[in-house]
Amino acid sequence: MESNINKARRRPVCVNIGTYARKKQEQNKVSVEDLIRAVRPDNSDVNARNTINNFLEKNYLPTYYSYFMSICEALGVEETELKKWEKEEPAYLFAYWNELKPDAPDIKYISALIREKNERFSIY
Repeated sequence: MESNINKARRRPVCVNIGTYARKKQEQNKVSVEDLIRAVRPDNSDVNARNTINNFLEKNYLPTYYSYFMSICEALGVEETELKKWEKEEPAYLFAYWNELKPDAPDIKYISALIREKNERFSIY
């Protein structure tokens, strides 16, 4: 049975990364339009705007690691910060497991087990 939950709400949320991104955006005076161009250079994708707005306003990590890295690059996020998130932020690790740990088992196997367990104990 398909849930009525908005797909964006299914994305991992990380308040620490979202807060950091907003600080970098303000510090470096990077506009949302600059971020859209970083993610989609042709500036034709409405989803890029939604992805960025969800990230900056609601702390939802982007679905695609390439989007996330393009945003980080445009914001001037340091490599040390990315390494710190990999160690300290479970949502970041979960969202980008396959890219961060290419030699580990695919995350879909882990997430399938979690979904199966959650369906059994759902409060909805």
